[in-house]
Amino acid sequence: MTAIKEEIEGSKLFLSMDNEQILRFLECSKPLIRSFSAKEIILEQGEPQKELLIFLEGSAELYKNDFDGNRSLVGILSPRDLYGQLAIFGNDNRSPFTVEAVEECRVMYIGKDLFYRPCSNVCPTHQRLIQNMLALLANQAALLDKKIEYLTTKSLRKKIARFLLEESAKNQDADLFEIPLNREALAEYFDVQRPSLSREMTRMKEERIIDFHRRTFRLLDREALRRYAN
Repeated sequence: MTAIKEEIEGSKLFLSMDNEQILRFLECSKPLIRSFSAKEIILEQGEPQKELLIFLEGSAELYKNDFDGNRSLVGILSPRDLYGQLAIFGNDNRSPFTVEAVEECRVMYIGKDLFYRPCSNVCPTHQRLIQNMLALLANQAALLDKKIEYLTTKSLRKKIARFLLEESAKNQDADLFEIPLNREALAEYFDVQRPSLSREMTRMKEERIIDFHRRTFRLLDREALRRYAN
């Protein structure tokens, strides 16, 4: 349990919880841990979901399929990220998205009953868990709002500028950082064709607003990015 504790203690679900509280939580919840290969489906869209997923290793794509089979990328799940809070606490307990492993993944499953029924073994931490979960639910809603914002924004340059500034903020406002999406996935996330995205990014590079190599980006002109983002 100690090894697992070290893998999850940076997760926002355990914010403001000490080592002893996290260990008690693990002993009480008796989580299941599963491994997945690259391209393996972890959870299908519409599949009933009874557990909260916490990613321990690897990354996974979160996407939605429409009636015509078209895929829309919603986001990327990385180590210590959670998935399932909307489904397990909503009226419809089915997953709204498909979760597919990008690389080899290890995922921890926690039964939803733990969040509904107080347990004497975890009593000192139960209130904190619920508070953290409420914050995570709000974050999940914000993620979906952000996706809608990208879909309704017509300017591709505006989408790129907003995305890069947000990724920089996640990295302590660093000018040099790596994004979790490759070019194809980023185009899918923006709902544009990959050649269109590549052309616009090349223009921004030529204008010395950004520089990039594969998934690594450097912000050269933040003021210009802010103008395009607003």
